[in-house]
Amino acid sequence: MERSEARERIVRKAMEEILVKGYTKVTMDQISSALGMSKKTIYQLFPGKRELLRTMLNKLQKEIEEGVAARVDDKQMEFRERWRTVLEYIGMQYSRFGPGFVEDLHTAEPEIYESLNAFRMGIVKNHFARLAQEGTQLGVFRKDLDPRLLATVYMASVQVILNPASIQDLGMAPAQAYHEMVRLLFEGVMEATKPA
Repeated sequence: MERSEARERIVRKAMEEILVKGYTKVTMDQISSALGMSKKTIYQLFPGKRELLRTMLNKLQKEIEEGVAARVDDKQMEFRERWRTVLEYIGMQYSRFGPGFVEDLHTAEPEIYESLNAFRMGIVKNHFARLAQEGTQLGVFRKDLDPRLLATVYMASVQVILNPASIQDLGMAPAQAYHEMVRLLFEGVMEATKPA
């Protein structure tokens, strides 16, 4: 097996294990066993678990960045459908995180957690804000709302709701918290009035 192919297999398996179970709960022994690969081989390709985590998150972030950009830029799709698709895609990405992953990362590797958080905010600034602007120009969103404010409220909501302490207090998985936040933000809190 080529070096690059072996690295790819290791990163994929680490992603499957660590995102679901948590960074501190998965050992290099477990990853090597799941791969049927010696731990020595893994350490030849990754000096330590922290480097494997960084590589794994870099790959994940690249996938998410490309996925969001492709959906935002897909002009063959009607705007409302694109909007829904972007929000669903982001929600799907959060569903890859097990309930303890974010808190575990925040506690065990705060610097890497902050980097992941900065990436998350960058997605909002680079793509969501542009989409909000387009929605306002098309008249899908209220003209009296500044799209920058919409993007800022969304970003602040993501920041607060997907904070490890909030996730723990709410007792929700990140994906569930994200979906509830989006529903509240874009559908409101009022029950639809029934016709008389």
